[in-house]
This record gives sequence, structure tokens and C-alpha cells, in this order.
Amino acid sequence: MKLKKKFIKQLRKEYHKLDTPLWDCFEMYIGFLDALGCEYLCEMNQWQMDDYRAVIENPKTMWHRNRRAGKTLGLSVLAVFFAIINFGYRANQGKVLWRAPSTTQLAQAEEEWLPQNPFVIWINSEHDVGVLKSKTMDLACLSAGKAVGKGAAVLIEDEYRDVYKGLKMYDIAGRCEDVCAEGSDETRRFISASTGCRLTYFHNQFLSGEWAYCRHTWQECISNDGTPWITEKYVESKRKEHPEDPYFVDQEFNSMWVARGDTAYRNIYIIDTKAKTITHNESVYRFGEHPFFPLEWEFPKARNAGVDFNDTAGHYIVVGSIDDEAIYINSEHVVQTIAALKPFGRKYKMEIESGPFDINIQNARKCIKQRVHCTHRNWDKDVIAERFRISMDKMIVIDRHRAAKTLTDFEEAVTDENARESKLKKNTHQHGLDGAFHMIHRLGNDYIDEDRQQARDSNTGSEYINELIKQSKRRV
Repeated sequence: MKLKKKFIKQLRKEYHKLDTPLWDCFEMYIGFLDALGCEYLCEMNQWQMDDYRAVIENPKTMWHRNRRAGKTLGLSVLAVFFAIINFGYRANQGKVLWRAPSTTQLAQAEEEWLPQNPFVIWINSEHDVGVLKSKTMDLACLSAGKAVGKGAAVLIEDEYRDVYKGLKMYDIAGRCEDVCAEGSDETRRFISASTGCRLTYFHNQFLSGEWAYCRHTWQECISNDGTPWITEKYVESKRKEHPEDPYFVDQEFNSMWVARGDTAYRNIYIIDTKAKTITHNESVYRFGEHPFFPLEWEFPKARNAGVDFNDTAGHYIVVGSIDDEAIYINSEHVVQTIAALKPFGRKYKMEIESGPFDINIQNARKCIKQRVHCTHRNWDKDVIAERFRISMDKMIVIDRHRAAKTLTDFEEAVTDENARESKLKKNTHQHGLDGAFHMIHRLGNDYIDEDRQQARDSNTGSEYINELIKQSKRRV
């Protein structure tokens, strides 16, 4: 006990008074654990050491790893280190919070790894962890009560792939990060470790481009002596155990961003024009590192607009362009009145959905009456199928800041497993996706079959709308 107290005192002196780099202090800590015989806590291959270093040197770090790749073990080692070195800003020094969607994630840390650390002196039933001569670590499930109130220097976010968009827990996770609001980036650390799943809080962290990203698969789980601790035979057995879930191995062992269901789009290139990065599935590139996006790449000038009508949520407008290689989605907009569409009609070649449903017919008539310059399109199944095929055959290049809702719609899009042909399983909230489908129109070329062309501009639209109304009455 005396030796451990002396080490803590010396470690704090190194960091706070002698300005020893934090990474050097971490290596001292690992060396001390090794000297005390904590071999399993200290065992790491090169990429695991690199992941530790990413956390030590960056304010925000993601560990996207497969199952049994040592996430919880590594988090426990880091949590105790930040506590004993008294890391952080003023009153938050040495405060470590660990949050998870359920107690299952906490149990492994509390029952297996934290007790092996010689600096941990007690763990109680409230998930508090006593650390020698340091502040108590706070482990808890995500809840409204645990999201606010406490300040901290380090926030560990464990298995946030279980925090899905649309859940109350998703909002709670966002509020919880404010515990580390005080101080500069040098005095706070966010550490998020999980297997991956799209449409989750963990995936949103990845898309933000603000996190140092460390991704590893089962093939990399090899000890320093060359022995794999996860074998191909084992992974294949898990595939056979889950015949009902063809995505299981990709998500849990190949560390792929998987959305449950038949994900429609893996051809999305998410552009962050501020950070100058491109995110494509599991890969992140900087401008100049990808052949399609040179160092000074910019979005092509927007030429088209597409409108999806909605009298409740607002009329949704997607603005962009299309060429032989890609669909470019520059921005999205929501307006509450038909008159507000006029500036878009003057600036872009704009297509609206003018049928077959009554809401579209009525709004198309308003566009004619108010002289909105646009092209009218009856949204029949042949047109939808054609636009879907176009969207599948090209790169979809989208601005993550200026078209966030449209990006979410593309990420959520799945194909209909009950359909004979490839088609999307639509929901009523995908206004950005519908707007984008309208935006990718081209008159007078192979993107639209002119033999079935039903579009009319606003000068001749009345005749077209009246015919649609007659058709709808005949159906009734």
C-alpha cells in the first residue's frame, strides 16, 4: 500500500509540476502495473497501444472494435489512470464518469477488470468505484438523473451502439456530454468504445468527424507471439448460429457500420466542408487522399431542386446536381408556404410532386396559381423505380452540415424484402429522400424516358393537373 501511494504522489508530480508528457506518464503507470504482476492488464499488441495513445493525446477518441477485442479491459485501465493522475480542470480534476445503456456493460468492468487493478480499493452496489488517494469513479446507466449535475474531466461512453436515434436515451446521451464542458481540450477526455451500428449515437459520433477514430476487426486480434485469440473457425460458427441475421458477423466481428434490414445505400460519400473530410462507410479520407476529391475540391454549382410536399412538417426542398458519376446534394430547406418556393424555382430547375395523391395535386394547383416556375411530375411506380436505380448506380455525395435530414433518410433507407424487384421500403418521414429523388431529374436525356414524360412546366401545368384530378376521381 505504501509503495502504491508513493507512486501516485510521484506520478502527479511528474505531470502537474515537472510537465512530463501525459503519454510518458501513462507508460510509467503501465510499467508500475507490470512490476506489480498485473500481466493481463498490461498485455497489449501494437494497435492496442496505438489506441491507448490516441485516447491520451486527443480530446475525443472512438474505439470501434469487434467483440472480445478488449474494449472494457482497456477502458478500465484508462479510467484508473486518469483518476490517480488527477487529470482535469480545477474542481473536475480526477473525476471520471463511465456511462452505458445498461448494467450489462458495467458488470464486466466491475466484476472482472477493475478488481484486478491494484489502485482500486472498493466497488459498491451503487456502481461507485473507490480509487486509492483519488476521487471516486462514478459508473452508471444512462438516465435523465445521471446526465446532469456532476462535472467531470473524463467521460467514458460504453457500447453506445445500443443508443438508437429516436430513443429518449439518445437525447440523454447528448446532455450527458456536458459534464465535461469546463476547461480546454487539454483538460478533458471523451472516450467512446463499442461495436458499430448505423443510426445510433456511436455512429453519429463517427459521422461528426470530431473524434480520433480507431477501428479494428477480428482478424487483428493477434497476440504479440502471433497467436490469434479469435479464430476464423469461431467467427464462422457465429455466422452459422445466426442464420436469421445475415448482418451479425459484419457488425459484431468485421466492425462494419450495419443498419438492421437490407441497407439500400453503401454508396454514400459524406462531406464535411469545414474539416475537409470524406466519410464512406468505414473509411474516412481527407481532401486530397481520395482520387475523386482533390485537395481543393468543392461541391459543383447546384442546378436542380426537388420538392416533397407536406402541409404539416413543411414543404421539403433538396438542392443539388447530377452528372455521369455522382449525385450531389448541396443543401436542404423547409418552407411553410407555396409562395416561399418561388425563389427556388427562379434559381434552379425545380421538380414538384404533382400526383397521384390529393395533397400533391392541390399543392401543384397552388403552384400554377401563384406562378411558381417548376416542372410537374406524377409520382408513379415506374418513375420511382427509375429514380431509385439512378441513386443506386451513382455516388451520392452529400453535405453533412447543410443536408443533415436528407443524410439521415439515406442512412435509414432499406430495401423491401417482400418485393420481387429492388425497391425501397418507404416510411412517411423520409421527406429528404423524396426531395432528393425529385432533384435528380433531367429533361431530354436518358435519365427520364421521354416516351412516358408527363412533366409540364408552370405555363402548361393546368391542363396536366386537371387530367390528374380526372384520373383520381375515376379511381375513386
